[in-house]
Amino acid sequence: MRIKVTKISDCMNEATGFTVWENSMNVNREKAFRSEHSIIRSVLFKVEMYDIFRFVSTHLVRHSATGELHYVSSQREDRGYKGDSGRRSLVNHLMILNAQHLITIARWRLCKKASPETSEVVEAIMSQAKEIEPALTPMLVPRCVDLGECREFKSCGYFERWKRRKER
Repeated sequence: MRIKVTKISDCMNEATGFTVWENSMNVNREKAFRSEHSIIRSVLFKVEMYDIFRFVSTHLVRHSATGELHYVSSQREDRGYKGDSGRRSLVNHLMILNAQHLITIARWRLCKKASPETSEVVEAIMSQAKEIEPALTPMLVPRCVDLGECREFKSCGYFERWKRRKER
């Protein structure tokens, strides 16, 4: 498995300027990401994933939203594919997505109830995204951490452990 995350566009300052009728070159990026206002959708990323399991790719496609793009290597023999096409077969997957999409994927796929293989890929994506856009770091967390409670039918216990660590 190999993951590469690249920021391909960042128009947050310009988007903010257009929405508040003034030049806004000093937007507080962390506050913008926390508020999840529309301006964060102007920050675009390219995520290249090589040799990930097909079922992991499918999990990521499930988060598809308006403006998010997925390109997954074909397993059609007439397109050059030679190999097993089972759920654990390896595929390449390219995503073009914005900061809001990253936040959403982190919430669901960093959950300890998510597939461990999917969480591993998402953790690698989020680790690189945090380096590229440090202001996003507080938002790239599991859903329970973001909400302040676990809403799963059966909790894995992660939130309770996380909360105890924070209290110390």
